[in-house]
Amino acid sequence: MRILIIILNFCLIMLAPWWIYLPALFISVFKINFFAESIAFGFLIDVLYGSALYKGSFFSYPFALTLLVLVLALVPIKNHLRLNV
Repeated sequence: MRILIIILNFCLIMLAPWWIYLPALFISVFKINFFAESIAFGFLIDVLYGSALYKGSFFSYPFALTLLVLVLALVPIKNHLRLNV
């Protein structure tokens, strides 16, 4: 299932407009436990479609950094929610 979602997200990033692949990627982050591949997808999105506004700085990859924070923040939240079900 994880491989299928990775392939689907990659195809969506390459072929679909942003309003389709962004929700699909965020849903994948919430549904799959520690979806670290989303960080690589964030770098891919930034490289393909990102602006060169902060070229050469740490903030050259804003979408990848957002996904990194989202994935790391969701790990303890998901574990807490699973224990209370």
